[in-house]
Amino acid sequence: MNNNIKLSRKKLYDKVWTTPMIQLAKEFNLSDNGLRKICKNFDIPVPPAGYWQKLQYGKKVAQFPLPKKEEEKDININVDVLKQNFSPEDPIRSAVIEKI
Repeated sequence: MNNNIKLSRKKLYDKVWTTPMIQLAKEFNLSDNGLRKICKNFDIPVPPAGYWQKLQYGKKVAQFPLPKKEEEKDININVDVLKQNFSPEDPIRSAVIEKI
């Protein structure tokens, strides 16, 4: 079962700059690299490495502005609900892990 999340570029930009990529990617049931690729595809700047640590310790950080686009399209992110409800205790996963 898939859920579709529709966001504007601005909304995703705001989320990316207020939530670490790993946490945000989990919300969308994506890898952080997958989310980073979506941002790159829609020309959405992401925080550089070390951004959240610097912010946590009160260091000076810069937020890159969202580039203007002539045509603003919504971003659709498909969230696989079945993957989201995955349990590490899944018997099939356990069997595969034991085999490895």
